[in-house]
Amino acid sequence: LITFYMEQNDKNLAEEYLAKLEKSKNRTNTQLVDQLYRLAKAQILKLSTRTVKKAEAQLLLQDILNENVIDHEITTTAMLNLCECLLQELKTTGSKEVFDELENLLNKLHSFAKKQHSFSLLAETYVLKANVELLRLNMEKARILLTQAEQIAEENGLQRLAQKIAQEHDHLLEKIGIWKQFNKKEEIIEDLLKLDTFEKFISEVLRNNLQIAEKPNETPVMLLILHESGIPVFTKQFQENSRMNTDLIAPLLAAINTFSHQIFDQKLDRIKIGRFTLVIIAQGNLLWCYLFEGPSYYARRHLENFVLSIYAESREIRNYLYSSDVSTGLDESIITLIHQKIDENFPQEGNTREFID
Repeated sequence: LITFYMEQNDKNLAEEYLAKLEKSKNRTNTQLVDQLYRLAKAQILKLSTRTVKKAEAQLLLQDILNENVIDHEITTTAMLNLCECLLQELKTTGSKEVFDELENLLNKLHSFAKKQHSFSLLAETYVLKANVELLRLNMEKARILLTQAEQIAEENGLQRLAQKIAQEHDHLLEKIGIWKQFNKKEEIIEDLLKLDTFEKFISEVLRNNLQIAEKPNETPVMLLILHESGIPVFTKQFQENSRMNTDLIAPLLAAINTFSHQIFDQKLDRIKIGRFTLVIIAQGNLLWCYLFEGPSYYARRHLENFVLSIYAESREIRNYLYSSDVSTGLDESIITLIHQKIDENFPQEGNTREFID
């Protein structure tokens, strides 16, 4: 109830229920209720505009974390609230000491999540650590962490969280040019935080209220299957403007080549090329590449389903694609089967089909 009334900006009712919780703490004299009371008090104090009260909130949260774990949810919530407090302080001061304290706390949160086998918390922690890497202007590391976070969420059936993480990754790719400018200008951390979604994400996690933008399916542009040698095996153009799509092949291949090591190691799975996004799946000696406009979450699902359908249902296609000799081109019947699988798995924007022999 205290958390509910704080979210409703009703400080009076929140403090009223905090007083009731304090009486319960004094009556029961148990460490569980005592920690719960201090956690609730810290959550109220951190909302104050006064620095002294924010500092008191940090001390209460730190005290809880220095004690034995009585309830895993209390400890987790205390860690996340302390992260939020440190981030607010960091925005105000830009202090390296506060930055280091925040990073150490996230490392503890990461270890705690792994120990408790909490896959949701583990994925969320990777997102928070990715934001720390952004503040270090280490964009590649941030992208790798976001990819890991989405994989953990997806593998453990946390679809809404996976969708939110994909949205965060899309946001980073859209702003990557701005971050690179900061890198050149060596801007101070307070200015970087103005661009970052760090605080917003922590707030949503704490309130169990992940905000996901409702967007339609992506607009398909091109599907490309590449041999690991870089030779195109197959390409499908979804839109009628074939000139535009043909012009995209060269930058596509260049981008894939630049990140090929990370892609085959499954550390990176998407690249931004102008207004387009490229998602990539590495399987065996092939790269399956899907270029589109729009959000990446369902786009990646469409590509995954397509690859799975090739593996599971079409041995003939699979044998042709995974042949070591990619110079002879594909048989017309194989091309027809591949197009059938494309029609089953991707949003259709047109019937233009082109392939590379």
